[in-house]
Amino acid sequence: MRKSETASFGVRVATHCRIAEPEDLNTEAVRLAATIKKNFEELGI
Repeated sequence: MRKSETASFGVRVATHCRIAEPEDLNTEAVRLAATIKKNFEELGI
């Protein structure tokens, strides 16, 4: 590439990305932990 040329790169940006609040993540983590615990108990592990 010559100095007068520039490289162009396509970049996609997710404009609809939502970042969850920490409280929401904690609530979901507790719910998932309870589900995992229940599944292990049902498997006898």
